[in-house]
Amino acid sequence: MEGFDDGFLLGSMMNDEMNGKSRSKLFDDLPCCLICGSGKIQFHLTDGGKDRLSCLNCGARWHIYVGGFWGASLRWAELEMEADDGRGKEILGKRLEKDELLELALEKRKALREQHHK
Repeated sequence: MEGFDDGFLLGSMMNDEMNGKSRSKLFDDLPCCLICGSGKIQFHLTDGGKDRLSCLNCGARWHIYVGGFWGASLRWAELEMEADDGRGKEILGKRLEKDELLELALEKRKALREQHHK
């Protein structure tokens, strides 16, 4: 199965049309790593298994819950492994709901933009 430029990997889904819809929806729900703000993230979705999100930039790993098969939408995420440099310890094992995830992602992206403009 082909990958996605931003690191999207979709396990065993039914067809390419569904893959595109899920890919787009999940990146809308969570556009970046919640620890470092990087867009270099990978979704690992399995049929009946534990879904995960990994950051290729900082090494953080999340257990995620994706609900709805044809309109896959992120419901919550829980940090399983902090970043390689220790960032994220304060939320390790804490379940964050979708609204909290989106807010945190937007904050990280905003901080990155501000950092690049300095």
